[in-house]
Amino acid sequence: MAAQSHLFVAAPVRPGAATALADLLETMNAAPGTADPANGLVPFGRFPAIHFARFVVLDDPSLPDRQLIARQLPASEPLRLAFIANCDGPDDELLRDLVRLATPGLQRIFGHCCDFDVAARADLLAWLRAHRIVAAAAYTNWPGRSTTQAREEAALHQALRQARLAHPNASPEHLRPVLLAAACSLPLTPLPAPSLAQRVAHWADFLRLPLYAALLSPLLVPALPFLVLLLRWRETHDPVLAPVPSIARNKLLKSIEDRDVANQYSTIGSLKPGRFRRWLT
Repeated sequence: MAAQSHLFVAAPVRPGAATALADLLETMNAAPGTADPANGLVPFGRFPAIHFARFVVLDDPSLPDRQLIARQLPASEPLRLAFIANCDGPDDELLRDLVRLATPGLQRIFGHCCDFDVAARADLLAWLRAHRIVAAAAYTNWPGRSTTQAREEAALHQALRQARLAHPNASPEHLRPVLLAAACSLPLTPLPAPSLAQRVAHWADFLRLPLYAALLSPLLVPALPFLVLLLRWRETHDPVLAPVPSIARNKLLKSIEDRDVANQYSTIGSLKPGRFRRWLT
């Protein structure tokens, strides 16, 4: 079973460099909302292990909410440039491949960040590693599905579709051998079986939360009524935040959506401070 990794690199953008950075990132697109896999900066198509990857400027539109519920947090945050990727194999291996194949483009992009100096240009890999952020939680749509499997299945789908279109009036009895012949022309790579260590790790991860709950139940069960009452009190007394979405921002998002099989989705916000929220999450 193919092991997948998540890569997240982020750094503050240099003051006054946001517009130039946005213009540079725009050159990586073939059309609005459609990345060019052969772009001249970071040609994602040359990295066969990548499931998806993107650069995004993190600008938190929820900062005014802090004045209502979290005055102890800073009133402002710097813009940050983030590189996010999901890949087969270790994330550090992807980092090394990125540096090997796309150093000039990465230097141009991250050159808009505050601390990207001469030392960073001399050792780009070390700078990327220093700005790597370990995700507290990550989403994988299909664990174990490799990019090789995805590409081969896409080719199989295309071959079957072309065979069907070439015989629009064929009966099911006559169409079946045609489709079988088309499928046999594209052999699929056998899927590797998960190792014993992977199986054990999977079941350990699956059983970890119930085990913790069982061990802590002597403490959690008596405290549960108080937690429920406290949670309900906070729900009814904390400020209600329902800002009206910006029309200009909605139009911007609309202009880059529904261009391909999937739309980008980015959201950023602040976690409510305090022990109660931390204990519940």
